[in-house]
Amino acid sequence: PPLWPTVSISLIIKGEAGCGKSHLLGDVASKRIDDGLPTLLFLGTDFAEETYETTITSKVGFVGTFREFLSSFNQIGTQVGSRALLMIDALNEGPQAVLWKDRLSGLIKSLKDDGIDKLD
Repeated sequence: PPLWPTVSISLIIKGEAGCGKSHLLGDVASKRIDDGLPTLLFLGTDFAEETYETTITSKVGFVGTFREFLSSFNQIGTQVGSRALLMIDALNEGPQAVLWKDRLSGLIKSLKDDGIDKLD
């Protein structure tokens, strides 16, 4: 059985420029990767004209649908006894910032619909 209750997880970190949000995410990613835990960190500026689904799967070299990627990524987390963590930093920076006003809710919905944002 799981060590934690089943809960829905989505976290948005907000703060002034220079307060350490990017360093926090980078430190979390580095520690988790060092510990062999499934972790991906993207920059909001990585997402241009393509959909978030296409961008994420192409950046990690996954051949398949976004739903299949999420399932595989989540399964890796289950196998190692940890949640698979997908982080996107700096959504409010660069010319793509306006795109995230529409895309972020769609991405969170996709994760919830596939049960990826839950700890089971």
